[in-house]
Amino acid sequence: MKYSLRLGAIFGFISVITTLGVHLISFPANSFEESILLYTNTNYLFSRWWIIFHCISVFISMGGVYVAINNDNSIYAKLGLFSFGVFSWTEITRMFLSLTYLSNLRQSYHTQTDELLKTILKLEIENFQHFGSGLFSVFILAFALGNLFYGLALIKETGLGRLIGIVLIIWFFTSLLALVNDFYNIEKVSDFFGIYNITCQPLFRGLIAFWLLKLMSGEHSELNELYKR
Repeated sequence: MKYSLRLGAIFGFISVITTLGVHLISFPANSFEESILLYTNTNYLFSRWWIIFHCISVFISMGGVYVAINNDNSIYAKLGLFSFGVFSWTEITRMFLSLTYLSNLRQSYHTQTDELLKTILKLEIENFQHFGSGLFSVFILAFALGNLFYGLALIKETGLGRLIGIVLIIWFFTSLLALVNDFYNIEKVSDFFGIYNITCQPLFRGLIAFWLLKLMSGEHSELNELYKR
């Protein structure tokens, strides 16, 4: 159990750094032709791998939380872990599609000389964003539900555990807001998340990692209670 908590805490702290990278590093393209060349941009390709590693880090961290809260075969713990699994692997799938399918389409378009084929490839590339948006919506919804289920499991605890539960439930509501905004793209909401994503999200992840570390070290009074379960 201690090993699981330690691993969750380590990757929780790692996810603080990866979260900042995900939200601070972007590669805006001012035109379609600029976006085509992203398949040659090493930094852009690295950012896709960064996101993959971020999702794995979050999943392992939340796996540590699962170990901490899965007392009496808690349904909330199991639903939460399943939701975070969907969250992680949906976004990982989206990134691998970007690294393979989309990158190959861009390369084919860039090297193609037949104008008719270029037109077809352009349509394929432009339509891919809609498929990606669908996966991203699943990603956000799964993350929101994971936070809700874990939050419900922890809200009945005391001390830092209860605080984590409250934080996760707040995170559930803000994630739902992000999901709605993904469809309506409200400027003020987008501006809010521009700040929230680089302040509250890393803070929340760090708080969860700190809680797991305290449980693992045995310095927190909740550890004995966890061993009784």
